[in-house]
Amino acid sequence: MPSDIGQARTDLALRQRAVRGEVEQVLLFGVEGDQLVFQLFTKEPLRGLGIGQRRFHPGAHRGDEGAFARSLQNEYKAAGVEIGQVRFNEFAKIAARNLEGNVTDDALGYAKSKEIYDHLTQNGYLTDGKVTSKFLPNTLGFSLNLPEYLKGYEPEIIEAVGKASLEKYVKPKSNRKERTLNKALYLTPEFEEFWHAISRKTTYRVTVSREELIDSSVKAVKDSPRIDPLRIQITRAGVKVLRGGAKGQELGTRSAELKGSYDLPDIISEMQEATSLTRKTIVDILIASERLDEFIGNPNDFTAMVKRALQGELAKIVVEGIQYEKIAGSIYELRELQKDGAEEKERFLDQMYKVQNDKKTDFDYVVYDSDVERQFAELLDSREDIKLFMKLPAKFKIPTPVGDYNPDWAIIKHEDGENRVYMIRETKSTLDDSKLRPSELAKIKSAKKHFAAIGIADYAKSSPEKWNL
Repeated sequence: MPSDIGQARTDLALRQRAVRGEVEQVLLFGVEGDQLVFQLFTKEPLRGLGIGQRRFHPGAHRGDEGAFARSLQNEYKAAGVEIGQVRFNEFAKIAARNLEGNVTDDALGYAKSKEIYDHLTQNGYLTDGKVTSKFLPNTLGFSLNLPEYLKGYEPEIIEAVGKASLEKYVKPKSNRKERTLNKALYLTPEFEEFWHAISRKTTYRVTVSREELIDSSVKAVKDSPRIDPLRIQITRAGVKVLRGGAKGQELGTRSAELKGSYDLPDIISEMQEATSLTRKTIVDILIASERLDEFIGNPNDFTAMVKRALQGELAKIVVEGIQYEKIAGSIYELRELQKDGAEEKERFLDQMYKVQNDKKTDFDYVVYDSDVERQFAELLDSREDIKLFMKLPAKFKIPTPVGDYNPDWAIIKHEDGENRVYMIRETKSTLDDSKLRPSELAKIKSAKKHFAAIGIADYAKSSPEKWNL
């Protein structure tokens, strides 16, 4: 059996990873020599277990990429980490809807995710987490036959199941390519003028009643679902060696809260960074909520819950009263853009669109995060009246009361062959504001006011139903 020291080290490591939010669920399923063998559902590869570090070399497996993928999957599975299949918590982060059907800043959570998983399994779409041949979302009339209260989530559930395939995790290196920077574009007077115009700095001020904000925020935190403490579940199993092979048998199970001393994250500073509220306001909200005991039991989930609640209330109260004012400086200097462009790294081809008119943009490939973005890139590339377009880099951030915002696209359009129109566009799957999280919608509304303050009046959302070009 493991020594007391070994148990203490393992317990401490688990607590530290749980506090950092890296461990979502822990299952101890056996003892091997002097080591406890855990099943960990994590957000990061378990490098400490020596897995997730292998690379695929085409010649090493006679070009059989599938064999390598299966080998890696088995290696993870042997260590208790399931990749390439649907997990119990696969749907936990889907945005929840209120009674009116509008998207909220809350997530479905583990309990509802498990309900969805069980439904998909019982109805034959999953078997032990693996997708079956019955799951055919591209077939006309396909439905998951979800219960009435879950039907509104079907598109997100289908998308989550699709993303759980092994191909999303393991890809051959041959499918990677380094983008080529169009250096000449950054040096043109037209681009320099364009970049100076769209990257101007602003500052904002908000008029809001502190008491009103505190009261609504306290209510939002109090009304949020209870945060369960971190737990470890231990399953004792035995192995029977039979003539036909070994057979595992569960002998018992028990669970316990993860208790002990560990460093708590700085929730005040994190809330300040996310909301721009003063420390005193945040402290007053946390104390009045009367839920700080849940922070000690599960710091990561509690912090995330409070952040969603505060940003949601700020979105309702603050945005309508926000005022932006242009100031000196740039949010992302042109020289920094040039430097970052020259240091571009390799990316997978299935995340990039090959530009046909490469003089119209800054790279020969445009990186996209969704099929809507890919469609929009194709449209911009083909339109004769679009003279320049670019996917704005992640460092291009606009400050808002509910967190920094990174717009999607910057565009130069020529009208009547002469007039240049500077445009900023945000691509979404729908123009329906009720389908967006309140904090996301607040960022978009704030950005519109920011760009208006620096003289860029043409800011809008774009979607397949109306591209707004």
